[in-house]
Amino acid sequence: MPAGLQVFNDAGVLQIDGTFKNMVLTAVGTATLGKVGGAGIQPYPSAGYYRISYPVSSRQPILALRSSANVCFLTDDNGFTVFGAEGTSIGFYVYDRVDFGNGAGNSGFQVFNEQGVEVFNANNRYMRVLGSYSVNIPVTDLSNTAPTPTFSGVVDSNKAVAVCMGVQSTGHYTDSGGTSQQPAAIIRYWQCQVRTPDANTFTLSNGIIQVFAGPITVPPGTTGSISPYNSGLLLDVTGI
Repeated sequence: MPAGLQVFNDAGVLQIDGTFKNMVLTAVGTATLGKVGGAGIQPYPSAGYYRISYPVSSRQPILALRSSANVCFLTDDNGFTVFGAEGTSIGFYVYDRVDFGNGAGNSGFQVFNEQGVEVFNANNRYMRVLGSYSVNIPVTDLSNTAPTPTFSGVVDSNKAVAVCMGVQSTGHYTDSGGTSQQPAAIIRYWQCQVRTPDANTFTLSNGIIQVFAGPITVPPGTTGSISPYNSGLLLDVTGI
């Protein structure tokens, strides 16, 4: 029989012991997407945005979102940028390794391993996974005149879900046009977007996030591709 403290839930599943490891909530907030001075930023200058500054470089944080309308995000070494329609309200949750946490303090329940290293602290807000998704959302209408393809899901009615988009469908298509004297093109950019219309529901959309139209020389016809694959986690953010 293993030595040391072990904590089981009511289903008999081991929850906490000396080998416990989980990510902790290190940043949380709400925001409204907009444009500073009326100007957007690359690569989606038509969209509103919000910048979440976070030291991503050398770490492996994950971002989960709640949103009143479709949003997507991009990551760089210094944080996350969320894109969507101006005026969209979002809730964001950043989880990181426990050693990058905010320092939970010494009050309350704590568990240490045999080396004396703290592995659990009741003051931390650990990541609670409700489930995951792995779906294909193919785009069949490149002109986007048909309804945008979507995938929807639901979790327990007493939970608030935030969506951590891992692998996100992306791509572009270019339509050539104009004349030989004045060549032009329309470039449509796709990226998977998420919204949480209710506390416990979510919808993923493989939709257009940016359109460029203007004078540019491109090969005749339509070129490009859009990946359909998406995967990610559904996190419980009830009460956060």
